[in-house]
Amino acid sequence: MAGVQQLHANPQSFVPLARLRAIRDDDENRNIESIFRKDFKTSPAPKDGRNEEVEPSPTELVARAYPGGGSARPRQPVDKNEKNAMVYVVRDAEGKLVPKFADVRYTTPRPTPPAKEEPTAGSDGMILLKIADEQNENQELEFDEASYPANYPREAIERILRNHQPRYEDVFDRTIQREPLATRVDSEGDKYLCNSILHTEYPAVVENYTIVNYNRFYQRITYETCSHVNSICSNSFTADGYQLVCQQTYRYHKLFTVQPNAEKFTQVELKFPSCCKCAHVKLG
Repeated sequence: MAGVQQLHANPQSFVPLARLRAIRDDDENRNIESIFRKDFKTSPAPKDGRNEEVEPSPTELVARAYPGGGSARPRQPVDKNEKNAMVYVVRDAEGKLVPKFADVRYTTPRPTPPAKEEPTAGSDGMILLKIADEQNENQELEFDEASYPANYPREAIERILRNHQPRYEDVFDRTIQREPLATRVDSEGDKYLCNSILHTEYPAVVENYTIVNYNRFYQRITYETCSHVNSICSNSFTADGYQLVCQQTYRYHKLFTVQPNAEKFTQVELKFPSCCKCAHVKLG
């Protein structure tokens, strides 16, 4: 036909559309690598020579392998703020982003223990020793070391006992006896008489005297104290200007005392409560 020009196409110039699309995807992946990470690439092509094109996803990126393993880019330490966060993101050995949960441990702050209090004498002028806690019935009782005054002369007591122990073998108790407190109440017919509390104590200090109560050489004191001093104990008839009230009575006990530089114990008489009695006293 005149005026019609025939076009001859080279068969080799035709390429399948899937191939062109794969090539465009490869170009996009290379652009992503050059922009974001130089140490990432797409999955490698098969090595068996087959040309099976699989459309890769731009998100399926893996780290470039190196002879030494891992990535050429050194890992950056977690930022201080990230350490304090509950959840943060890190990159694993394969280059994938994975969530990391912070190891948060909440601990209750321990209360500050109270300062050790120095035992002080009570209104009666005595410092009494306390039996140590957590002792079973079969265990020999011991005193709590904290109940001793700080200046208690332990070394002097040990020295005297080393030199003169046979002299004191029979005058000290070798064990501690614990007796429960008891309230002494008179009969129902005498219900207006005085009640008293029975005590069994081991003193460390009495009236500024240091009492020997240490290292299985013990001195026990048993006494009674009025439950209600000066309370009315009887409504019985009394002379004008007098009444019957509860009063504390006292007696003297002999105890061995010690001084820091002494060579022996000294025995002294000290006053202790004895019992509570109903006394006929003058008013005013």
